[in-house]
Amino acid sequence: MDFIADSEFLLNDFGVSNYGYELDYNYNGKKNGYRLKADGLWLRKGEGHFTYKDKLNPENNNTFRMLYITEVR
Repeated sequence: MDFIADSEFLLNDFGVSNYGYELDYNYNGKKNGYRLKADGLWLRKGEGHFTYKDKLNPENNNTFRMLYITEVR
């Protein structure tokens, strides 16, 4: 969360994916992306191949495991 606190972005600016939070933005004429990897963002139902995402997990308190900053093509 230190990254979010020190950046111009809020966590609500990020979209939620299967692997964490994602944000694409333009900087110096290039499309860049922040990727915050975290587990436990979704409540899951079912098992094996029948597992599906139910909704965001409001109790999620898992820490971010990795931060990627990458050029998006």
